[in-house]
Amino acid sequence: MEIARIDVKVSARFDRPYEAFLPVLHDWVARGALGEIWVDVAPYLHVSHGPCVVAVAHHGLYVLDERDGVPGIRYQTRRPRDPERPRLPVEDRVAEGVGRVLAAARALREACGDGAVVVDPMRWTVGIPDRLAAPPDDEVSWAEGRVAVERAVARALGAASVRCTPDGDARRGLRWHVTAEGIGSHPAAPVERGASA
Repeated sequence: MEIARIDVKVSARFDRPYEAFLPVLHDWVARGALGEIWVDVAPYLHVSHGPCVVAVAHHGLYVLDERDGVPGIRYQTRRPRDPERPRLPVEDRVAEGVGRVLAAARALREACGDGAVVVDPMRWTVGIPDRLAAPPDDEVSWAEGRVAVERAVARALGAASVRCTPDGDARRGLRWHVTAEGIGSHPAAPVERGASA
């Protein structure tokens, strides 16, 4: 299965109010951080259990959010990086999303200090908001997507095992709660542990 868009979130704990991260995200825009072409930064602090701060790049969104009541860092694809190949295999797209989330977490820690953002690399949410390529009422899409998500997260984190639990709300498209265990010393894996309460 090949998809155009991915939505990846890692659980995280923030040691300051979300609005305190706005200057850092504006600096990303000014510097062209993370290799992105930046568009804008917008606070959505009034949205309950939703995006709190969104950094909009040409190819994707970087979000500090509380969707489902779980704080974290989220990356969602907006448009393909390679217009010649707008769709990629699920595993490649998920691995890209995990990498972008981890890069954002590292950049936030570098700007704000190590304790400002503590990522829990064991807790992820991965969604495929591409209903045409991956219809949520198709059992094959769920099965293929789950296997690809597990492989991608294991590869990106150097995890010994990865378990996906379906979200179960078909209105959101294909979406899983992902638990990674036995995270090794893979260079992409964050060093934080135990961010979840």
